[in-house]
Amino acid sequence: MESQDENRQSHSQGEQAESQQESIDNRSGGIFFGDQAVVQGDVVGGNKYEVRFYALSSNSESGQASWNRYRQESQSSLEEPYKFLSYYDTLDADIFYGREVVSDLLVSKISNHKLVLINGKSGSGKTSLINAGIVPRLTERGYFTIIFRDYGYPTDIIKAGIDSLENVEIDLSESRTLTEILHQTHIDAKRPIAIFLDQFERFFLNLHVNQQAQFIQEFSECLNSIKSHEIAIIISVRQDFYGNLGEFWKASPEFNTESYQYYLESLSRSEALDAIKKPLQRLYPNIIYDPDFLETQLLPHLLKDTGKQSNAQVEPVHLQIVCNRLFDEVRTQNRQKLQDGETIIIKENLYQELGGVQGILLGYVDSILAQFTPKEREEAKSILKQMVTGQGTRAFRTLIEIKTQLNLSEDEIEKIIQQLDRSRLIETIPSERKYSLTHEYLVQKVNQWYDIRELEIKKAKELFERCLTNWKLYKSPIPREQFQAIKRYKSNLSIDEEGEKLFKRSSQIYYGTNLLIGFAISGLFAFLADQLFHRFYLIPHEIGRLRVQSFKGEDLHKNTELFTIKNDGSKEKYQIAWGVPYFDGIPRGLYYAEVKHNGYIVKQPVKIDGYRNYNEPVILKIPTDKLSIDLVKDMALVPKGKFIVGNPSEINSLEKSSVVVDSFYIDKYEVTNQDYKKFLEEVAANRESYQFFYNDQPQYKKDQDGYKPGLWGTFPYQIYSKTNMSPVINVDWYDAFAYCAWQGKRLPTVLEWEKAASGRDEQGQPKKYAYPWGDEPDITKANTIDKWPNQNDRRTEEVGKYQDGASFYGVFDLIGNASEWTDIWYVEPIVNKELTAIKSGYHQQALKGGSFGRPQQFSPVYETPLSDISQRDPQYGFRCAISKSDN
Repeated sequence: MESQDENRQSHSQGEQAESQQESIDNRSGGIFFGDQAVVQGDVVGGNKYEVRFYALSSNSESGQASWNRYRQESQSSLEEPYKFLSYYDTLDADIFYGREVVSDLLVSKISNHKLVLINGKSGSGKTSLINAGIVPRLTERGYFTIIFRDYGYPTDIIKAGIDSLENVEIDLSESRTLTEILHQTHIDAKRPIAIFLDQFERFFLNLHVNQQAQFIQEFSECLNSIKSHEIAIIISVRQDFYGNLGEFWKASPEFNTESYQYYLESLSRSEALDAIKKPLQRLYPNIIYDPDFLETQLLPHLLKDTGKQSNAQVEPVHLQIVCNRLFDEVRTQNRQKLQDGETIIIKENLYQELGGVQGILLGYVDSILAQFTPKEREEAKSILKQMVTGQGTRAFRTLIEIKTQLNLSEDEIEKIIQQLDRSRLIETIPSERKYSLTHEYLVQKVNQWYDIRELEIKKAKELFERCLTNWKLYKSPIPREQFQAIKRYKSNLSIDEEGEKLFKRSSQIYYGTNLLIGFAISGLFAFLADQLFHRFYLIPHEIGRLRVQSFKGEDLHKNTELFTIKNDGSKEKYQIAWGVPYFDGIPRGLYYAEVKHNGYIVKQPVKIDGYRNYNEPVILKIPTDKLSIDLVKDMALVPKGKFIVGNPSEINSLEKSSVVVDSFYIDKYEVTNQDYKKFLEEVAANRESYQFFYNDQPQYKKDQDGYKPGLWGTFPYQIYSKTNMSPVINVDWYDAFAYCAWQGKRLPTVLEWEKAASGRDEQGQPKKYAYPWGDEPDITKANTIDKWPNQNDRRTEEVGKYQDGASFYGVFDLIGNASEWTDIWYVEPIVNKELTAIKSGYHQQALKGGSFGRPQQFSPVYETPLSDISQRDPQYGFRCAISKSDN
């Protein structure tokens, strides 16, 4: 690489111009290094795929000279020392450090083996190794390289790619099979061929089993006939898909006799040290790491963060994220000093300010999303979710494909995509307008935004699409096990006429006459049951399988009523009974159960998919052991009465906009770090109680550590919430819900929160204003962004500090400090049409009151922005509520 530096520095401007002209002239002499062809062809599913080709021109002088010239002509003026989540490309070869030994080893093996197998876990750097380590070395040795990593039928796409190359005379008109194509390419190119089947796991995900079997046979014949010094095939596959190569082994004994298998480990300590230091030395020599910090802090923490017992491995993706973050921050903070030529040292203090390895890794995605408005943030998350498959891999999607799944225009989607692209969360194929996550590493983060049901529906949709493709191509029915999985979510699928044919045919095959007999018996039984139940009134019409108990197991059924909110906002009651359900069941939807106990009313949300689906009762557990007199200590009582919904200044008829809100208690203060720490301690001590779901409800997370707020216990958290009495922040809706349930309470509804924020009129009675103190903002009465002229000073303050900002009912910090999670799943009758329309949504909830990072003018009590329930944000907190029994 040093010789490359010397060559680059020795060129004068005139020599560079002369070299560029030679490069242009060389294009007519055959294959030219750097020529690329993008192959576009309709294949199964209508996707499009890319193949890249690299080779030196046939009459070039030396490999390195051509390589340097190619980089000068092709590379952008601004280079980054770290790739963050992007892959290293061929243009990055001279900043690709740490893998030199591996690259040289594999190049030598490729020269002597027909087949080289590279496997490693996701994020180990297989694609970067191929692009920036192996391909440049092979081209310098005279190879014609083909890189293929998006899977239609490989033979067809490789042939189409070679046919599309300009200034390359390779005649494949008589070539049909993979063997014929590669042999003819070798003959016409007059050089050895190296073909890379990268990210080969997609072969098993994208192709029908019939196509897989056909290519496996072609591959076996090809491997038998090629010679190692003429043609080499390199397969790169993710570790968890390595076993899928078993079918190739069966068909190709050559796998064992003519192959070399290499497992790509994560970086060793010395490799990681090179990958950290050398790119920076090459591109930004006046930015250096403090040696002591590098050796005693950064490297050990990266090594520890891999989760391994030994200290021998560093995950490349972790290294790239952390080092990129440190570099960006140093460059931003010291831009003028760098321009003046000063040397800047990356030290431990900056590292700690950014939260160390853990803080940087966990905080990056959230920090990017936090830059969006709440509405845009949810749209961005919805877009990113389209780039993940149900199998947990990333997927490339076009604007049209994304648009068909979301209620957004192309302009709205493109605007958000551009910002995500600038933040390096997604990568783009510009010629096709296709987008995906920059790395598999992000898939796990995106998957956290799905609840269990939503993820299962997504899998069912993708599975059905593949089955429908197979049906259209081969008239193959849905496999039996897959049919059961898809059938469960049939109502959630968009099924056209051809899809209905597929369902009908699959049903006939697996159930046939027995299915018809079963339907007939079921129909007769349903008729008799209907006559019995309703003619003789044995049990009521509204009946369901619901059992209500305390945590201790006592029966609370007699004290429970079930309600739902109808589309017009009215409240509908269902009778709860235990027995055989009426066959129509209670309609699917979101309900809440009211349980009277010890003078309180516990309101518990219940999600029903239709009682007919339940063979066992839905058991709802209520934490009655917490319902004591002390429960309402530090809570304010808001008595039953009428309340105005919305902005009073914009309402013509206050009477029409009034609803009755039942009596309830609400916390006077936001839940503090001190309060929340006690909750975490009890969760840790009783983990079994907090590792399951109730009735499909997101009441408790499976992982007890999942309740820890984002960056909990780190310096970045303390920047925004310093003391024990500051509000807990960076919590999602699930965290807030679980804490309230642990207390024997619940989250306040939107209307309860607004009523608790009432001000005082001239007669000393409660009245709704824009703010608890009146209709005008006042920065002396709440902790909002208006009081922090210096952005770096913005933070929460201890709860209850702003006494003059308290509401009529004595509730503090309803404006400012932290935006507060509320609940709209079981609201009282709602006049606000927007909230009525979304009351049954599973994945969004309302935030009230603004925060330390939001202006007061945009945070009146009647504003109700929405956020995804899995979103954690340094501005999000909460308080609890509980209903009071009035009789």
